[in-house]
Amino acid sequence: MSPRILKGGRYSDVVVSNALWDMGITFRGLSNYTNALTLNLKTIRSSLPEHGKLVLLGLHYVNTSLCTTDVCRVCNHEVIQDYIRCAQQYSASCAPGVTLVNTVQFTKNSRAANWSPDGTHFDSALTKVQMQYVLHALCPEHSCEKHSERNKDKCDAEFSPKIAKETALDARDKVVDSAAGLGCFTAFEELVFMGVKDT
Repeated sequence: MSPRILKGGRYSDVVVSNALWDMGITFRGLSNYTNALTLNLKTIRSSLPEHGKLVLLGLHYVNTSLCTTDVCRVCNHEVIQDYIRCAQQYSASCAPGVTLVNTVQFTKNSRAANWSPDGTHFDSALTKVQMQYVLHALCPEHSCEKHSERNKDKCDAEFSPKIAKETALDARDKVVDSAAGLGCFTAFEELVFMGVKDT
């Protein structure tokens, strides 16, 4: 959904879920993703009433061992997922009033794997759990537990993902050739520059 659609003021609360569509062969670099997400979150937030809530659904774990295509398996490597999650945390902190819901905690386990036919999509049981987290984020005053982490209002001066150098280099060495052949080289090209930094 384009933020322009929200200009009419018909919505009081909005849930944004976008990361899966920005990975793989459509990934155009982490800075492009981060800047666009930050701008969109700020635009959406400014279109909501003061009491309105904006929830960013964090990228769930993509179990690439269950992927049914090479594009899914290679282009959604775990280190790319980590980069995307860092970008989401940064963007949420740069747009005051955004609640980021962490979905990794219940999608990265053996039970979740049993509920996913392809490592990316989940059956209704896990989807219902995910929606419960979203509802708790939208209605925290009715929650028994705090399931979402409210981010600070100030953002860091410069976005710098915290990915271990060894992790990034290992991913690059293992999949960069395959990634180039599958059309998602941009993501792994960034690892050449970002992954070699000491973090």
